[in-house]
Amino acid sequence: MEVPMNKEDQVIKYYNQFLDLAKPLLDAHWLDNNDTDKLFWYGFHPKDHAMLLYWLRSKYPHQRSEVYFTL
Repeated sequence: MEVPMNKEDQVIKYYNQFLDLAKPLLDAHWLDNNDTDKLFWYGFHPKDHAMLLYWLRSKYPHQRSEVYFTL
């Protein structure tokens, strides 16, 4: 069962695991940067989405809603 991440080191661990999986797919052109940005976000629990979006919107207030935050 998915549970929200509650510590920065959990997010960093997820990020590193994600990169380990995504890099070969990027290198082989099975994914592009936009795909990886979307997939990275989909890996978070919905409660994490809300918390991260709140934090990111306050940090990057001019980010367009249709543009994903990039890795």
